[in-house]
Formats: sequence, structure tokens, C-alpha cells
Amino acid sequence: MKEKTQVSSAASAGQGMCFGCGKKNPFGLRLKFRRDGGGVRAEFTPGEYYQSWTNIIHGGIITAILDEAMGHATLMSGNFGFLTASIQINLK
Repeated sequence: MKEKTQVSSAASAGQGMCFGCGKKNPFGLRLKFRRDGGGVRAEFTPGEYYQSWTNIIHGGIITAILDEAMGHATLMSGNFGFLTASIQINLK
């Protein structure tokens, strides 16, 4: 059985306006990350307002989810005071 403990975020614990995980952001993704083995997991079903072409999720949303997942994985490992300096994603 995989361990699934919710990972708290400095952003959601504060103002709650984080685009990725903030509970108070009406335009955000509201991702809820949980520990899963040596990483984190979240489920997300995008609405049509997150698409680029019909039925295709926007690449920026995919990138935001990946960035958020990396941040939560870092928090889970006990590291704080980090931010993304660079991210490169190639989408097709």
C-alpha cells in the first residue's frame, strides 16, 4: 500500500492564492498533492477553460502542474526556501 499523506505548502498555508495549490484562488488549479512512495501525486481533470485547441490542455498548464509537483516533492523532502530558476519543457 502506498503512503498518501497530504503535503502542506507554504503558499496554501499562507494566503491560499497559489495558482497551483491555493484553495482561495478562484482561477487556480487547486491541486492537492499527497506523498506517494518517494514522490508526490495529485489528480487533475482540466475544464475547457484550460485548453488551447479543442480538447487539448494548454502546454502552460501542463508546465505549471509539473513545476508545482517538483515544488511539493521538494517540500516533502524537508527543503524550504526554493524556487524554480529555470524550466524547459518540449511539448508535441
